[in-house]
Amino acid sequence: ANSLLYNCYGLTSVNLTPLAGWTNVTNASYLLYNCSKLTSVDLTPLAGWVNVTRANSLLASCSGLISVDLTPLAGWVKMTSNPSLISLCRNLAFIFILANTPFTLSSSTSLSNGNDCPIYVPDSAVETYKTATNWSAYSSRIKPISEKQ
Repeated sequence: ANSLLYNCYGLTSVNLTPLAGWTNVTNASYLLYNCSKLTSVDLTPLAGWVNVTRANSLLASCSGLISVDLTPLAGWVKMTSNPSLISLCRNLAFIFILANTPFTLSSSTSLSNGNDCPIYVPDSAVETYKTATNWSAYSSRIKPISEKQ
């Protein structure tokens, strides 16, 4: 799945459901890189991609994204590399990660997107996220989901 929809900058919507059965994917890097006209993307169909080890720049340069739910990545427990996961997604108003356990961030820049939008996590997991390796770089942005209006 490496670079599957790379540079599809004219894409205004995408249905990832047909990819749900691709359970042996190990490299999801650049999957939606530079899909700059996407305003939203449902990553839920990718939740079963539990063999992914690399997700470098998965959503990088998706400058049209308004929000993103990264919860489906929580099951990617083999992931060891994901720098620039959402870099240059500067129009994000917020990020959701509604898993109690943070997934691995391989870099303190993995969630740097060009603005300081809040990262909403489960209320009970706020401190866990704020102190987790590389997540701590975003501690000021990590907020309890109960604060989302």
